[in-house]
Amino acid sequence: SSGINAEYGGAMAQLVKPPPKYSPFEWHRSNNKNYLNAESERAGAERLQNESKRLTDETDEITRHTQEDVNKKLAQRLRELNFWKDEVQSQLQAVDMEIETLLKHKAKLENSLEATEHPQSVTTSCLTYRQGREGIDMVHDDVEINLLKEVEVIDGVRSVLMRTLEQTVEQIRRLRSAKYFLQKDVADKNAAISIDDTCHTITNRDSDIHLYEGVTADNVNSVTPAD
Repeated sequence: SSGINAEYGGAMAQLVKPPPKYSPFEWHRSNNKNYLNAESERAGAERLQNESKRLTDETDEITRHTQEDVNKKLAQRLRELNFWKDEVQSQLQAVDMEIETLLKHKAKLENSLEATEHPQSVTTSCLTYRQGREGIDMVHDDVEINLLKEVEVIDGVRSVLMRTLEQTVEQIRRLRSAKYFLQKDVADKNAAISIDDTCHTITNRDSDIHLYEGVTADNVNSVTPAD
C-alpha cells in the first residue's frame, strides 16, 4: 500500500510541474525586445499618420484648386450659353417675321394667279368662237393677232406667278424646318443652362451629393466647344 502511494505521488509530481523560471537577464532582454518592437510600431504608425496627413492636405489643396477652376469654367460656360441662347432667340424671331411676310406674299401670289384666270378664259373663248368663222371670213387679222399675243402674255404671267408661288412655298417649308431646329436649340440651351447653373451652385457642404460611377467616361455624343 505504501509503495502504491509513493508511486502515485511521484506520478502526480511529474504531472503538476512548476512553470519554468527565467533569469533576470532573460527577463530584461524580453522586456527590452518588446519595448523596441513597440517603439518601432509606434514610429511606423507616426510616419503613416504624417504621410496620410500630407496626402490629405495635398489632396485638399488640389481639390480646392480644381473646384475653383471648374467653377470659373462653369461661370464662363453659363455666360456663353446665355449669349448664344439670346442670339438663337433673336434669329428665331427673325425667322418668324420672315415666315409671316412670305405667307402674306404667298396669299398675294395666289390672288394674282386667280385674277388671271378670267382674262385667260375670255381670251381663249374669243379665239375659240372666231374659229367658227367660215370661208373668206376665216382671216388672220389684227384681232386674232392681238388675242394670241394676249394669251401668250397671260400664260407667261401665270407661269412666272406659279413658279414664284412654288419657290415661296418651298422657302416657307425650309423656314419652318429651321424654326423647328432653332426652337429645339433654345430648349437644349435652357436645359444646359439649368444643369450648369445647378453645378455652379453646388458646394462641398451640400448634403444631397452622391458619387456616381462612370460619369467621368467620355460621352460618344459630346462635342467640343469649337464644334
